[in-house]
Amino acid sequence: MKRYAGKDGKMGIPVDPADCRCLVRAVGGKQKISTMIAAKDHRRFMKSYGNILKVSLDSLKKKERKRNEKKKSA
Repeated sequence: MKRYAGKDGKMGIPVDPADCRCLVRAVGGKQKISTMIAAKDHRRFMKSYGNILKVSLDSLKKKERKRNEKKKSA
């Protein structure tokens, strides 16, 4: 996440931290998305984002391990 103060912040004008926004970027496969959220909504957004990740990670399948058995020489 990156803090974004808008055009005023770029010009060097002091900006109230409550007015700042957060830039959130995500990449999934070949698709890129980004969104801007208000600083006061950060906690709610992260909770929702965490829930989405938990749901999607539960549906993943475990990879089968190939076991290479090495013969021990005596």
